[in-house]
Order: sequence, then structure tokens, then C-alpha cells
Amino acid sequence: MKSIIRELWQDKINPSVEVNTITPEIKELYGKIDIAEEKITVNFTKEQKQALEDYTDLYCECSSILQETAFTYGMRLGIKILLDALTNN
Repeated sequence: MKSIIRELWQDKINPSVEVNTITPEIKELYGKIDIAEEKITVNFTKEQKQALEDYTDLYCECSSILQETAFTYGMRLGIKILLDALTNN
């Protein structure tokens, strides 16, 4: 069995790439988002469309930070559970 620590060090494991986030449910939601955005922006000016795009970019950036925070917390919790299992009988 390969060492997971070695694989992490050698960049052979990349959780953000290996997690399949494009599920059928997500595809369906993306489709709904696209339809909703088209309905909302049909009468927008260029400036309004740019403002919405800027807003969306900022929202995605916040979401990315929250995902990273959740991942970090999950890793720490997993390590704490492992340490507890190894040190307590």
C-alpha cells in the first residue's frame, strides 16, 4: 500500500480535482441558473450585466473560501479522531 503522506507530498493526490462535483443534480442546477440569469438579464444594460457579473464573481470567491475552510476543518477533525483512536483504548 502506498503512503498517503508521500502521495500528498508528490502532488499525486489533489482533493479539489479528484472530487467529482459535476453530478447530474449539479448539472440540472447549473441549467436552471443559466435560464434564470437569461430571464433576469434580458433587458439589462451593459453596465448592469457587468455589475451582475462582478457580484457573481465575488460570491463565487466567497464560496471557494468557505469550501476551503470546510475542507480544512474536516481534515483537522479526521486527524483528531485518528489520534483519539490511536491513543485511547
